[in-house]
Amino acid sequence: MTHREISVYPLTVQFEELDAGGIVHHPNYLRYCERARCDAMEARGYSFRSCMEDGATFVVAEALVRYLRPATLGDRLYVVSMNAGFRKSSLKVHQALVKTPPPVGALFTPGDVFRLPDALFHAQLRLVHVDVKTGRPLAMSDTVLSTFGLRQSLHDARATSSEGANGDVRVNPDWDSLP
Repeated sequence: MTHREISVYPLTVQFEELDAGGIVHHPNYLRYCERARCDAMEARGYSFRSCMEDGATFVVAEALVRYLRPATLGDRLYVVSMNAGFRKSSLKVHQALVKTPPPVGALFTPGDVFRLPDALFHAQLRLVHVDVKTGRPLAMSDTVLSTFGLRQSLHDARATSSEGANGDVRVNPDWDSLP
């Protein structure tokens, strides 16, 4: 199984993110994940702004989330993210909100993000790369594949796996199954 890099995004829970019960209001967990994905792209030298200037963007097509424990005011948290698979025009991303960051340089296999011991939240997302003008799916460019560290994976996948009916390469054969 392929080991992949993870990205870690630190944050501190702020007062305005709380609900009336004094815990983080549930949509904010998804906001944290969005910030983490944007930060990971920026860290790799290709921002969402650059993506949009190239005429494309990513939209969330599917989200499976699990709220495990509440976060509270002042909590120092980390969003751990990894690309778990991809097709020609979409990415599968695993993210977890944790209290303790994994070691720097840690490599994970798909699903490992969901086994972190002190997770508060899990998200499994499918992001679709779309044309900004038409909103229709668009094959990811070499620049995008390189940004996400997928260009070599694409080459390896074409050499070792079958392609779908429309040329999609399925790196993760369990794309549609839940962790």
